Amino acid sequence: MKIDVLAIALQTGLVLLLAPLVSGCIKNWKAKLQNRRGPRVWQPYFDIIKFLRKDMVISEHVSWVFSAAPYVVFVTSLLVGLMVPIVTVQAPLGLFGGALAIIGLLALGRFFLALGGLDPASAFGGMGSSREMTLSAIAEPALMLAIFTVAITAGSTDLSRIVAEAQGSNLKLLNPAHLMAFAALFIVLLAETGRVPVDNPATHLELTMIHEAMLLEYSGRYLTFMERSAAVEAFWPERNLGAMFYNTALEERLVWAAGGFTEVDDNNPNSLVLDSNWRAVGRVAGQPWWDEESKGRKFVHLGISGSYYEPRDGAHRFRSRPEAHLAPRFVDTGSIPADHSVLVGTEAALVYGPFSVQGEYFRNWVSATTTTGDSPSFDGYYLFGSWFITGESRAYRRATGAFDRLRPTNNFGLGEHSGAGAWELALRYSRVNLNDEGISGGRMHDYTAGVNWYLNPNMKIQFNYTLANLESDGLEGNTHIFQTRFATDF
Repeated sequence: MKIDVLAIALQTGLVLLLAPLVSGCIKNWKAKLQNRRGPRVWQPYFDIIKFLRKDMVISEHVSWVFSAAPYVVFVTSLLVGLMVPIVTVQAPLGLFGGALAIIGLLALGRFFLALGGLDPASAFGGMGSSREMTLSAIAEPALMLAIFTVAITAGSTDLSRIVAEAQGSNLKLLNPAHLMAFAALFIVLLAETGRVPVDNPATHLELTMIHEAMLLEYSGRYLTFMERSAAVEAFWPERNLGAMFYNTALEERLVWAAGGFTEVDDNNPNSLVLDSNWRAVGRVAGQPWWDEESKGRKFVHLGISGSYYEPRDGAHRFRSRPEAHLAPRFVDTGSIPADHSVLVGTEAALVYGPFSVQGEYFRNWVSATTTTGDSPSFDGYYLFGSWFITGESRAYRRATGAFDRLRPTNNFGLGEHSGAGAWELALRYSRVNLNDEGISGGRMHDYTAGVNWYLNPNMKIQFNYTLANLESDGLEGNTHIFQTRFATDF
């Protein structure tokens, strides 16, 4: 048995160097077919460099399987690459096995990948492993039939022998059966690279503990102020378990989202009660004016959202803090016996270069089950303006209809091309009223002034001062809050 070391080295180098390029081309072409810009074909190389600089994060509850899975997947994929003729007709490791060995190695890698996902015993890993095995059940039988169809004609399962037969003068490999095998193999290729049986690129689906994302000020770490407004906290939950579909239309001038959610018991996160414990939500938003010449620095955003909610225990409760997460809740309706509630929200924003104005209004109608039959309704809103004194503009992501990560014109530093970062001044007024039909939850007005210093796209320092005015049970008082935050994220 003769092994060509030079052929092995050459093909190993080609497989390792070209594999990221193939992945980049697939992602780039897929985006182009969807009329999107997409990542550069070289992006996987930069991603690999970035990942190699990061430390491994391994749960203390996993076994050796979790640590071994990446190496098993890498080695099996590399061995498969060396068993397929690429540089010459004779594959470098063709003598160690043919089509059966290749299918076995692919199955071994997929098996360890699924075990690695299951090992941490998390819902996310289990969902990913289930998806991988479902895809395996669809793709691998088609792959075997396609290879064996050609192998029968060639008289061997050795891929090198099959390639040699295909290069011969006879055309016995070009028959209808083999064309059908090629079509099946092409479908397998789409399934492996595009996840066609599982993923629909025309409509996006999220299924996990996620934000209900039916308002403008939900974008988390990209918020202008340290905390959400009091009105948003009073009526919209932070996260719930559910599924959400979203998509764009009119060349991303319009975005829509719809979803269903259920609340998890805080005292028992593993229990779900779907009967009378669900929320249906929806949102439509868009940009009636978008200045193409400014490349997103000038636009108008308008939107409307709604929610229908049936609680777990037949009771509703609305409450909010004075825009400081460590503070107690100043306004609180307490438990309100009710069948359901309906929430409607409107949203608007104007960005004009370094200046921006944004606001949202919410009204919640509660269908109470009290003996008086009176059903209260509560409302709240906020309005704020901001100004980048260094000239930047608030970043906006049209695919979700929400504001995105800010990138300073010049990152903070002492180098030749460094600068002062980005500086933003902001002022917000918010109001929430939880008094109606005998419910005395309180009324609160918040005035918040903020200064943000963005050192770079992933790091910022925030300073917030809030004056909260509370009216509750015939009493009125003011609270002064000063808070600061150093935030970094990736």
